[in-house]
Amino acid sequence: MITNGTVLTMNPAREVIENGTVVVKDNKILAVGNADLAKKYTAEKQLDVDGDIVMPGLINTHTHVSMTVFRSLADDVPDRLHRYIFPLESALVSRDMVRIGANLGNVEMLKGGVTTYADMYYFEDEVAKTVDKIGMRAVLGETVIKYPVADAKNADEGIAYALNFIEEYKDHPRITPAFAPHGPYTNTTETLQKISELSLKLNVPVLMHLAESHREQEVIAERSGGKSPVQYMHDIGALNRNLVGAT
Repeated sequence: MITNGTVLTMNPAREVIENGTVVVKDNKILAVGNADLAKKYTAEKQLDVDGDIVMPGLINTHTHVSMTVFRSLADDVPDRLHRYIFPLESALVSRDMVRIGANLGNVEMLKGGVTTYADMYYFEDEVAKTVDKIGMRAVLGETVIKYPVADAKNADEGIAYALNFIEEYKDHPRITPAFAPHGPYTNTTETLQKISELSLKLNVPVLMHLAESHREQEVIAERSGGKSPVQYMHDIGALNRNLVGAT
């Protein structure tokens, strides 16, 4: 039981309860109310938060959590992704790196109030293990890209890896597995259409960068006869209800 909190309920009225109480049982919120509520329940563990804010966990809707190990590197490099990050990942990404970076990122997010996040990277099953251990929630997307990367030689291998990951975690209570095509310009039309179809068949999310860079806009315009990335995705049938795009 949490007592003496400034409770941000986030209910339809956006009610704020001063000197509020939150009662938790079996990992679920049982009751929320004022100080009188504390008299109706007994709890083995009670926490007087002395007026601190008690609120729903924040949700980070786009992360590459394992890339905490690359933080601040080449921030001043033009076209940093292609000139610096892609080569760096090619040299350094491994299961160990992914696990270490994810553990660090998870702790940092929790300390900042983030309890749920959406992530896309390589060896996403390693990220899932860290999420499970720390007790967070996450939508985790296994990256699919047409270039050779640490966990797949091409997009088809990336899809196969993602399918295995989805099968392993499809029934997890806190982890939602997903496809994560890196972007429309780093995958073929056929790959994007295949992922879209599979996402609907398996009812899983698709996490993807969309309209994020000038290079992407140029590549897609050349591929599609001048269309924007969003219009292109719509026209090829890949802008479905399961897509979460990050710009």
